[in-house]
Amino acid sequence: MSLQPQAQFQLETGVCPKETRKFIFTSVTAIGQVSLSSGGQVQQQVSQDTVVAQHQDKLQFIALLERLLTFDPSQRADPTSCLQHPFVTMLHLAMQTASPWCVCVCVCVC
Repeated sequence: MSLQPQAQFQLETGVCPKETRKFIFTSVTAIGQVSLSSGGQVQQQVSQDTVVAQHQDKLQFIALLERLLTFDPSQRADPTSCLQHPFVTMLHLAMQTASPWCVCVCVCVC
């Protein structure tokens, strides 16, 4: 079975497909444009440190994902470099926030 357009799937199976994705990305960097807001729910007040930490975390996630999805195998991230990446070690968060939870997790993970 292969992926096929929704119309073709419906024609062949008689089942109307339902789109359930909240976001459809055209590139890895497009992930960075997604807001971390709660989408209409009551927003809690967050500190500026938290906003900066969330932004840095998203940037590190995108950087790791780009390395993992690199087409050229010689340029692609290997398991060792992935485990040392700031998104995994969370060291970038320890430097951005004074949260004891974050510092504790960073120390334990490393």
